[in-house]
Amino acid sequence: MRYTLLRVNLFGEYTLDKASSVRLDYIHHRTFFNEWTYDGINNGFPFLYSDNTTITAQQRQSVDYIGARYVYKFQ
Repeated sequence: MRYTLLRVNLFGEYTLDKASSVRLDYIHHRTFFNEWTYDGINNGFPFLYSDNTTITAQQRQSVDYIGARYVYKFQ
């Protein structure tokens, strides 16, 4: 079994005035795993239940997130 993770978190913050600011976030999350790769078992399906239901998972997956927030600080 092999599991690899790459995560990049970036953010930028811009102050509008003494009490408020705007922040932008970017997150990139990429994984590789081969824990479900049982090739050749159960007619080529990685996992087979008794009712013939199968489970598969992609080995390479990635997610990108972009978020924005407004912050106001009470003084």
